[in-house]
Amino acid sequence: MTCKETVAILGDVLDRALSPATGRALEAHLRDGKACAAYLRTYRMTIHLAARTGRVTMPPELDRRLRRFLPARLAVHHSVRIRRARRHHAVRRAAVDAFVTRADPSSGTLSEP
Repeated sequence: MTCKETVAILGDVLDRALSPATGRALEAHLRDGKACAAYLRTYRMTIHLAARTGRVTMPPELDRRLRRFLPARLAVHHSVRIRRARRHHAVRRAAVDAFVTRADPSSGTLSEP
């Protein structure tokens, strides 16, 4: 097993979802690869510390400001996306119309404009 393969299966390692063969290969790699063993310890410790931290309460004033700001900002973003989509749709429709009017169905070719 390589270091790259070890990093790729870290989620399975933590979930204890490795096959017996993969578990043996990992154990052998960790015996030989001190850097990977340290990486795995650090990874486990990071998850442990993050779980212990708990949630932080948002100050009430910040909560009020965000609740006023976000809906307005999201509405503006949504309307911009709708205008862009309509504009792109109109351009695509015009291109298709131009193609269709120039197409000669009997020969499968385009006529000159």
